Amino acid sequence: MSAVYSPLLLLASVALVLSPVPARALSFQDAPTLSPALMALPKVPQGALAWQVFAKTKEKQRKITFPDGGFAFEVSPEFDSELKALDGKQVTLYGFMFPLEQSSKQGSFLLGPYPASCPFHYHVTPSLVVEIKAKQPVEFSWDPLTLTGTLQLVENDENGVFYYLRDAVLVK
Repeated sequence: MSAVYSPLLLLASVALVLSPVPARALSFQDAPTLSPALMALPKVPQGALAWQVFAKTKEKQRKITFPDGGFAFEVSPEFDSELKALDGKQVTLYGFMFPLEQSSKQGSFLLGPYPASCPFHYHVTPSLVVEIKAKQPVEFSWDPLTLTGTLQLVENDENGVFYYLRDAVLVK
């Protein structure tokens, strides 16, 4: 009997891994053990904005109830004054790429303090994820990247993004 279930389980596992699912950052409710307050954030090279600055962003949750009785939580940011002062300014970020496109070159991708550990979503809170909008597509890399661009704080993004780095350029 177990011989019948093993191939089916393997097939189901492969189908799950290969199915296209959009990437998203987890809210604090999704993964309370991954709160920035509980994590040791990595150091960044001199000149790059520390991830600790992003970690100061608080998450406000609002429950949305649907007519059928279902519900969801909308998460929005509450930015720290230090981060607000950087809105619209050129900054340098250092982190790991989480691809959003099915291509070796990424025009839009997520950047965070840790390497991606899951192909479906980044396992950190939204306060530690920056969506990169590159001036020119960037070659995918498992290694950390240094990018410079204009930081944009986002109050209410439909995808749950708190920050964008616009016109980002890879620093060599």
